[in-house]
Amino acid sequence: MTQDNENEALERLNLGLNLNKTGKADEANQAWRIAIEEGKASGTDKGREIAAGAASNLGLNLEKAGEINEANQAWRIAIEEGKTSRTDTGKEIAAGAAFNLGLTLEKAGNDDEANRAWHIAIEEGKASGTDTGKEIAAVAALNLGLTLAKAGVDDEVNQAWRIAIEESKASGTDTGKEISANAALNLDLNLEKVRKADETNHA
Repeated sequence: MTQDNENEALERLNLGLNLNKTGKADEANQAWRIAIEEGKASGTDKGREIAAGAASNLGLNLEKAGEINEANQAWRIAIEEGKTSRTDTGKEIAAGAAFNLGLTLEKAGNDDEANRAWHIAIEEGKASGTDTGKEIAAVAALNLGLTLAKAGVDDEVNQAWRIAIEESKASGTDTGKEISANAALNLDLNLEKVRKADETNHA
């Protein structure tokens, strides 16, 4: 548990970013793996935040390479380290990793697991208090609503879209406005569908 571990983690994180920019993905991944270990070993909140960032980047590279299981594993590390870092940036990284994990799980047909990942993305994105974190929470809530709609869980669908509207508005970003409009439209359509179903049932 030393500052040295934290410094080493940061150096490896940055090295990985520079290597990745020049197309050296394998070397970047190796640097990020070291950053994860050093960040964890530091025992500091900042060290864990760095580990989360490295794991998140590693996940993106592994996904690009088609190594989906390894990517999901990296994102799970990013979620764990981001959450335990207790920093706003760490929570934001955890939210982003959980969102990405949800996407790959949904693509694999694991809707229940995807929904669990998006619940984490919503929770951590909101907890981060950052505009980006709120935006991630909003997109995750929008996706959660869509997968729940497939399963026909109307009450939970509407709740998810209300969260998407709330968090996207709170983000104050242009992307947030688009998400809010999309979620509001979906909510209106679903409420109308439920209303018509009720009328049919009572007819």
